Amino acid sequence: MFKLYLDPGHGRMDPGAIGNGMQEKEITLNISRSIRNLLENHYEGLQIKMSRTADITRSLKERTDDANAFGTGAKGWICGRSGSQCGVNSETNQINQHGL
Repeated sequence: MFKLYLDPGHGRMDPGAIGNGMQEKEITLNISRSIRNLLENHYEGLQIKMSRTADITRSLKERTDDANAFGTGAKGWICGRSGSQCGVNSETNQINQHGL
């Protein structure tokens, strides 16, 4: 069983970057849900947990404690940047023959 922890960050009262009528918290949550759904539909033996699946706020400590307790093989932090930089950060502790 390979475990992946996805953290869309922000939430509720913390919208993250805001621009053009969009809020980072909504974008990162939608991206995280899409990643989760795509992986769950295409890979067996994969357990995915998200730091949030709704518009709630969790502290950084709560999220990192949760990820560590989950015992993940990989962690993904989904973030959007205001301005020209944008990206997805990830940390991998193990990889199997399928690249997961």
